[in-house]
Amino acid sequence: MPKKILDLVREFNHLVKDSISGPNCIDPNVCHGDCCFIHIDIPKVLAQHYIDQGWASKEDFKRGSTFSFEINVDLNKLRCVFFSKAINGCSLHLTGMKCPPCWVYPTGLDPDNVNTSCKKADGWDINNPVGVRKAKYVLNDYVSLCREEAKEENSPDSINQRLLALSIEKFNTIKPSSIAGIEDSWDNFNILIGEGYNLGVRSFCSEIGCDLEYFECPVVCEPVKKKLLKFLSQNLSTFIKSNGFKSEYIFIELKK
Repeated sequence: MPKKILDLVREFNHLVKDSISGPNCIDPNVCHGDCCFIHIDIPKVLAQHYIDQGWASKEDFKRGSTFSFEINVDLNKLRCVFFSKAINGCSLHLTGMKCPPCWVYPTGLDPDNVNTSCKKADGWDINNPVGVRKAKYVLNDYVSLCREEAKEENSPDSINQRLLALSIEKFNTIKPSSIAGIEDSWDNFNILIGEGYNLGVRSFCSEIGCDLEYFECPVVCEPVKKKLLKFLSQNLSTFIKSNGFKSEYIFIELKK
């Protein structure tokens, strides 16, 4: 599957790059990258390809809710992490491996109903309808494989493998009342710290009969840590199967 996904991305780029024409988007007088501020769904294999090529790091991606990951937005630039100020555009555009959804806007890849305008400029056109129709079939195959990959990434075995990292998390430096839930990352889960006081761990503390007041407790003790890990290993996969996967899971939500 990994090679097939990358091959589809290459094929899609090849078909689309000469099939669509429009204004010069890297001209700052025409466009300021206003469409480059959303999280784009991406399969893990394509994210890994970008990392292997030196174009990105693991921190440039977050776990997704449709595909395995989403491309992060740089909060300082308020643009996608691949947006280059130097060229006023996407740094992946000429690599032949630009993620397919970023090609679709603004024409919509519909030869019979072309969207000729975007937020900044008119004049978009599809000049090779045959190539675009082929590209749509490639896109459908790409989406199907990306969804399959995401299911595998969030299978019980994969989830439990990423949960193993929590067993070595430094719980003895964390207050129980500061824990909101867990956060899924590239290859492991991490403790999610919430603002203010959080009640999600309180029931686990109550079960061990601790004499300390919950909000005054300075660290997560070993018995509570074991209960948390056991609860997650028994319930997280079931929750995902019923509710879908995402980047963060809140304990109060998981216990419902």
